[in-house]
Amino acid sequence: MSLSPPPPLGSDWKAWGERLVSTLRMNKNKLESITSGESAARDGVIMWDRVLQKPVISINGVWRSFTLDP
Repeated sequence: MSLSPPPPLGSDWKAWGERLVSTLRMNKNKLESITSGESAARDGVIMWDRVLQKPVISINGVWRSFTLDP
């Protein structure tokens, strides 16, 4: 997953905030669902696996499914 929000430039924080929100909206699906290229390199990342139809978490470089108690 490669998400690169725009850096703040100058003192116009409102424009930066709008660009940041736009970037997050464009990458929202990447933040929520695993695609074939997603890496589990960073521990503790929770995503949705569309194939398993379950949430998964990255642990030691591997995606592992888990269940949520109601």
